[in-house]
Amino acid sequence: MKTTGDLKILAFIAQAEICRQLDKILAADGSQIRFAGTGENSIDLIGQYEPDVVLLHEEWPDALKLVNVIPRRGAATVIVGITASGNPAAADPGREAVFYDTLKLPLDEKEVTIMLRHTRRFSCLLRRITSLEQAMAGTPETGVLLGDSEDMLKLAGQVRVAGQHQVNVLLGGDRGTGKLLVAQIIHGQSVQSQGPCVVCDCTMVSADQLDKELFGSEPLKSAEGRGTPAGCWQLARHGTLILKEVGCLPLSIQGRLLRLLSGREPEAGLGADGTAQVRLLATTTCELKAKIATGDFREDLYYRLAEFTLTLPPLRQRAGDVTLLARFFLDQYNREFQKSVKGITPEAERCLLAHDWPGNVRELQHALKRAVILAEEWIRPEHWPAAVAAQGQSSAGDIWIQARADEQRPIREVSREVVAQLEREMIQRTLHKSGGNKMQTARWLGIDYKTLFNKLRQYQIRSERHAQRLPIADMLAPGAGTTMAPASGGKSSRKTEGRA
Repeated sequence: MKTTGDLKILAFIAQAEICRQLDKILAADGSQIRFAGTGENSIDLIGQYEPDVVLLHEEWPDALKLVNVIPRRGAATVIVGITASGNPAAADPGREAVFYDTLKLPLDEKEVTIMLRHTRRFSCLLRRITSLEQAMAGTPETGVLLGDSEDMLKLAGQVRVAGQHQVNVLLGGDRGTGKLLVAQIIHGQSVQSQGPCVVCDCTMVSADQLDKELFGSEPLKSAEGRGTPAGCWQLARHGTLILKEVGCLPLSIQGRLLRLLSGREPEAGLGADGTAQVRLLATTTCELKAKIATGDFREDLYYRLAEFTLTLPPLRQRAGDVTLLARFFLDQYNREFQKSVKGITPEAERCLLAHDWPGNVRELQHALKRAVILAEEWIRPEHWPAAVAAQGQSSAGDIWIQARADEQRPIREVSREVVAQLEREMIQRTLHKSGGNKMQTARWLGIDYKTLFNKLRQYQIRSERHAQRLPIADMLAPGAGTTMAPASGGKSSRKTEGRA
C-alpha cells in the first residue's frame, strides 16, 4: 500500500495553461502527475495507471463518460473536478456525489495544496477499506497460485527469498501460470512494498509507443505545451517496475533500458548510495537465451534482469493441485454469482484430472466460472467446456492408448501408465467417498496404510480431511508456517496487497 505522501494523479485537462499551473504546483509537492493527451483513450488510461486521484476538467471531451466509468474501474480512485464555478454539478449535473472535491478556476496554489493533503488521507483510507473487503471476500488473484504440491511449496520458498533481497528477478513459465501475480507478491514482500508497483506491457506493436509508455515523452515533444507525461520508469520510482513479456522489447529500447540500469542516463534516478531507485521484475513466456542466440535480445541486458530467476510450473506438472484449485474457484464464483453449487461430481472431477490444461490455471479458472454459471446443484461433465468434458468420455486406458499413428510405444510402458492412472483415480474417488479418512480408504482398497501413504506421495494426492489449503501469499508472510486454513470451504486469511 502506498504511503500517504505518495500520490499518483491522472489529469484530464483541456487547457494547456491549467496544465502548466498544476505542473508547477505539484512539482513542489512531490506527487506524480500524468497529463492525458486528447488523442489518448481516457478509459484505457484509468486501467493502465490506476491513479489515486483523477483531476477532471469540465471541458474534457470524455468528462461525462469518465464520471460514470471511474467508480466501476477503481473503487479507491478519488475524483476531483475542476470547474469555472467550483460546483461539481457543472461537470456532470446530478452526479455531485461522485466528486470528492472541486477546484475553482483560476487555480489557487494554497487551495490546491490543501486539497492534496486531504485527498491523500481519503485515498489512503479508501485503499485500506478496499484491501479489507477483498481479503474478506477472497479474490481471484489469491487463488491463482494456490497449491500444496512439491513444485508450489518450492516456489513459495524461492519467492520469499526473492522478496527479501534487493535483486532484479526474471520470471519464466507458460501462459496462464501466474507470473504477473508472483511478481506482485515479490513486490509486496520487498522493501519497496510501500511504493508504487507499475506494470508495463512490452507487447505493444509500435516501438515508438512502447518507448513513450516506458520512458515518457521528451519535454520538447509533449503535446499542447503541457507538462512532460511521465513514463512507467518515472512512475515506478521508489517502487517496482514489472516488465510484462520482456522478450518483446525492441533492441533499441533494450539498449536504453540497459543504460538506465547501469546509471548512464540522467533518468536513472540513482539514490545517494548509487543504486537505482526502481526495482525491475520481468516476466517472459519465450526462452530468452534462444532470442540471444538469434540476436533478438541483448545478452548483457539478460544478465541485468536475471539476477534471480524463477520458473513457474505448468498445471499439468502439478496435477495434485487441480482439485484444490477447482474447489477454491467454486467457492469464489458461488460468492460472486450468489449461487450455492454444492460441489463437483466424481464424473466431472475425472474430466478435470484427465485434461492436460494447456491454458494452465487461467483455463481452469474460466472452466469453473462457466460451470458455476450453468450448474444448479452439482457440477457435471456437461457443464465443462467441450475440451474438458470430452476427457470424461474415455477410460483411463483409452486416454493412453489413443496415441498418434506414427508413435510406437512398448506395451509395457503403456500398461504402466494406464495402471498408474487407474490407481490414482481409484484412490481419489475412495478418499472422496471416505471423507478423507485414510484408514478407511486403505481398508476399502484392500491395501495397508503404509502402501496408501506411499501412493499418496507418489501421485501427490491430498486427502480432503487433512489437505492444507495455503495460498502462496499466506506462505510468504512471517509466521505463515503456523497459520493454516482447512481445505473444505475455508477462506485464505491473508492477501497480498497491491495490484499492478
